[in-house]
Amino acid sequence: MSNPFTLKTLGPDQPFCDREKDLADLAAYAEAGQNVVLYSPRRYGKTSLCRRLQAGLAGRGFLTVFCDCYAVTSVDDLADRLARQVLEALHSRESLLDKGRRWISVFRSFRPVFTPTPEGGVSLSVERASRRDSGLDVLARVLEDLDAFLTRGETPVHVTLDEFQEISELGDGRVEALLRTHIQGQRAAYCFVGSRRSVLLGMFTTRKRPFYQSALLHALPPLPRADLIAFLRARCAAGGKECPEAVAATLADLSAGYSWYAQALGFHAFALAGQRLTLEDATTAREMVQDQERFGHEAQVRDLPAPQIQLLRALAADPTSAPLAADYLARWSLGASTAAYSRKQLVSRDLIEEDDAGLWRVVDPFFAEWLRRL
Repeated sequence: MSNPFTLKTLGPDQPFCDREKDLADLAAYAEAGQNVVLYSPRRYGKTSLCRRLQAGLAGRGFLTVFCDCYAVTSVDDLADRLARQVLEALHSRESLLDKGRRWISVFRSFRPVFTPTPEGGVSLSVERASRRDSGLDVLARVLEDLDAFLTRGETPVHVTLDEFQEISELGDGRVEALLRTHIQGQRAAYCFVGSRRSVLLGMFTTRKRPFYQSALLHALPPLPRADLIAFLRARCAAGGKECPEAVAATLADLSAGYSWYAQALGFHAFALAGQRLTLEDATTAREMVQDQERFGHEAQVRDLPAPQIQLLRALAADPTSAPLAADYLARWSLGASTAAYSRKQLVSRDLIEEDDAGLWRVVDPFFAEWLRRL
C-alpha cells in the first residue's frame, strides 16, 4: 500500500490539514486587490498554502505568478526570476499566437524563446534583450513591462513573492524602493511571503522603509492540535492502516503544529507500522526525522560565532523570560557584552523568538532537541 504522507511540497490537489480560514482570508484579499504579508516560521506550509491559493484563483480566472526569492544573489538574478515567472504564467494560459502578439508589443526587457519538445509541445525560456544594462536598470524595465501589461486590465492578477525578505540583502534599499514604486500603482494583488519574520516584518512596519504599511499582515498559526490528530488518523486510514487516537496525539505533539514535521512523522510512522500504528512507531519516527534533519542543523550553526551558538544551546535547554539577566548569563557562561548582540542576530535569522508567554526559546522544536543533545 502506498504511503499517504509526503516529504515534498504539497500539491494544490493533495489533502491539507486545516488552513480553511487562512485560505479563505487570502483569497478574499486577492479578490479585493489587497496586498498581504504572510509570515510564519519555516516548515509551517506557507509555500504549499500559496500554491493551493493560486490554483483556486486560477480556476476563478486569475493570472497567477509565483516567484521564489530564496537565495537570490543579485538584482540581475531577481530581474531574471521575475521576468521568467511572469512569462511562464502567460505561457500557461494563452495560445502561442496570442503570446506572440502580446509579448512583442509589451515586453521589452526579456524575450520569450519557444523550443519544440519531443512530445510535440513547446517549452518556454527567456533571454535578456540587452546585457549591457545594470541589474537595477533591468529590474526597472521588467517592472515597467509588467506595469504596461497590467494597465490593460484584461484579467485579474495575483503575484506571490516567496521568501520576499531576501531582497533586503540586495544593495542599499534601492531595490525595495523600486519595487514599492511600481507595485503600489499596479492592478494586481501581491502576497509577500517569508520565514525570517523579524526581517520581513521590519520591511513593512519600519516607518522609513519603502514598504511601510503597504500591506496587511497575516500570521500563519501552528496547526490546531485537534484538527491535526484527525488529519493524521484520516490519512493513515486512507492508506489502509489504523492510527489510534493516542498515537496520532503523540505525533501531533511531536510536530508542534508544523505542517512539514507532521507529514514527515506520519510518513515514517506509517512506513514502520504493520496494520496498526503504535507509540513505538511514533517514537522511532521522531528519531528518524531528527536524524535526517541533522545535516541541516549543522549547516545552521556552521558559520555562527561561538557566543551565538552558546546562547542557542542555553535557550534550547532553558527557555527564559530574561536571557540578558545576570544570573542567567552566569549560569550558562554567556558574556554580558555579547549576549544582546547575539540575541539580535539570532532573531534576524529566525532561530530564536519570544513566544506568547514571554519566554525566549529556539523556534524550531527539532533544532532545539538537536542543540540539547550537543
